[in-house]
Amino acid sequence: SVIYGHKQSLQMMFLQKAAFAVAPATDGTFTPLLATTGAANTETGLKRMSFKDVLKLKKRFDNAEIPADGRILVLSAQHQEDLEAEDVDRFNRVMDKGVLCGFKLYFLADKRLPRYHKTTGVKYGFATADDANISHASVAFHKMEAARAQGDIDLFLREKDPELRGDMLGMQQRALTVSMRNKGIAAIYSPAN
Repeated sequence: SVIYGHKQSLQMMFLQKAAFAVAPATDGTFTPLLATTGAANTETGLKRMSFKDVLKLKKRFDNAEIPADGRILVLSAQHQEDLEAEDVDRFNRVMDKGVLCGFKLYFLADKRLPRYHKTTGVKYGFATADDANISHASVAFHKMEAARAQGDIDLFLREKDPELRGDMLGMQQRALTVSMRNKGIAAIYSPAN
């Protein structure tokens, strides 16, 4: 169970860094950076994501001629909740298929996704500390526009350590995700109400 926990931690960190790498810093023709336009969320102080926002993202990908086959959308937990709150029946139909507006759906916890300033839309750095102005974003990309390399997991083990009076275990993995051409990548963040 300890080894499994370490492997899961490595996987979560890889996903977090990958999502950050494919999230654009600025809005562009091939790199849409959209703000949600849904109703005000009184709990978070941010605008909710709506199905119209995903349609707008689809239109931006269509106009940039990003191939329809291979589009992926990673929804934040908050955006997933927003869509479910907007129309639970439609959301359940989407979940049955796992596809929304042509995007294959995946989900990650908010803390694993890139952060943008809720007023200016500026992307925060990867290791920047959280503050009261953050808005976690959902990210989208085309699978042929993002490259990843994941090395093997190295295991380090020191058994019966006399100083620790126990076993010492550690793991590491080299991994990288990049946007191949800075094309076909997108993010949707929730701005302030």
